[in-house]
Amino acid sequence: MNKEESLKLFEKGHLAWNTWSNKMLAKRNALKASEVWIEGDHNKWNEQTRAWHEMARADFSHHIFKTDVNFTRFSFPGDAVFESAKFSKKVYFDETEFFGRANFSKAIISGSCNFTNAKFKDTAEFWEATFMYDVVFPGVQFLNGASFNQAKFEGEAHFPRANFKGNISFRQAKFLDIVVFLNVAFSDRADFQDVTFMRLAQFSNAKFLDNATFHQGVFKGPAYFRESLFKESAEFKAIKGKGSFSLYNVQFNHVPDFSEAHFEEAPLFDNVNLEPERFRGISAQESDTNLSARWRALKRLAIQGYDHERELQFFKGEVIARRRTQDKWRHAQFWVGWLYQILSDFGRSIVRPILCLVISLLAFTIFYLSHSQYTFQQLFCESSTCMVSSRYPLIAALALSVHNAVPFATRGSSVQLEQIYLCLYGTQKDMLLVQDGLPKNFIPIIPYEVAFAGVFQFFVSAVLIFLLVLALRNHFRIR
Repeated sequence: MNKEESLKLFEKGHLAWNTWSNKMLAKRNALKASEVWIEGDHNKWNEQTRAWHEMARADFSHHIFKTDVNFTRFSFPGDAVFESAKFSKKVYFDETEFFGRANFSKAIISGSCNFTNAKFKDTAEFWEATFMYDVVFPGVQFLNGASFNQAKFEGEAHFPRANFKGNISFRQAKFLDIVVFLNVAFSDRADFQDVTFMRLAQFSNAKFLDNATFHQGVFKGPAYFRESLFKESAEFKAIKGKGSFSLYNVQFNHVPDFSEAHFEEAPLFDNVNLEPERFRGISAQESDTNLSARWRALKRLAIQGYDHERELQFFKGEVIARRRTQDKWRHAQFWVGWLYQILSDFGRSIVRPILCLVISLLAFTIFYLSHSQYTFQQLFCESSTCMVSSRYPLIAALALSVHNAVPFATRGSSVQLEQIYLCLYGTQKDMLLVQDGLPKNFIPIIPYEVAFAGVFQFFVSAVLIFLLVLALRNHFRIR
């Protein structure tokens, strides 16, 4: 129908309109049954398909509606064109069905607008539309994508329980008042690039099942993404936040991208599981060289918010992400990172360095015993030649291990250390230590392997003690 025919039929009311719509839908089904109907690109339509679309088209473009407009429960079998239309009063599209493309581009709606439970079975276009008063889309279904690019919402905008299928775009849209996407499901790509939120932006309990981007978005008021789900990539790159930004209990299946983001008040990551281990095999791919930058951006935000625990957590993710992408196996950083992770979980674990220190003490004790003068059976028996207080070679080896590990913490004279060496390795034959012309003591044998092992043990224990002190510092810093 042309514009004149569409207006005349609309004036006849809901019943007359839907009678016509049902006839058009029945005709389309008949064309499909006879295999005459052609779907898809309009350039490929045959004469019958093209004629049907022209007859099923409702044209209200550029029309000025001076009174309240009520399209409640109307059915549009073909394209519904409201391009550049002006609605001076209230508008109702409650439970309206759009079987074809719905075009509201550049439309101006001066009064309140209601799309409660409306269903858009084809694409919906609202680009450059202006909503001068409150607009609500509760329970609306966009089944084949929608575009709100450069749309302007001067009043409140509510999309509670809306179902978005197909690619959804709000690029460069402006929300000058409150906007609510509560309990919304985005089944496909959700694009909020360059969107401006002047007041509250509510995305709590939203489900982003495909890629979601808020690139260069501006949040001048508070933003809430509480308990939302980002199943695929979540991009918040270069966004600006001037109010509180809450990500409480948000589930990210991929590491979110906050690169170049700027917040006057650091975002809240409370109860968000961003442990790097969760993303192994999902995000940490060898080809993803940008992953470490994302962790680094998260670390910067944690530092801004004085969140020391997450600062360490995100640093861990950064180091792990660099492996095999920036840090190759031939680089020192690669191995140092591995050791730092294994020995102390990047300064987060107190138990690991203590356990490693105990294991090293036992390992060096066994090494010192393996080079002693005793057989295996003699290690657990008292020895008359062992001058240490316990007379057990095993105790002597353990004492030597402790002394080499923490020499500054052990008390005792050099004579006691010599007694340990004498007990374990014996004396050099016919050699005496002479003092004042009199024999003073025997000179103990110290095997080269034992001497070198002592130096190496001191280095190992020094590293482990440093990691232990660092973990304790981080633990109490976090508390």
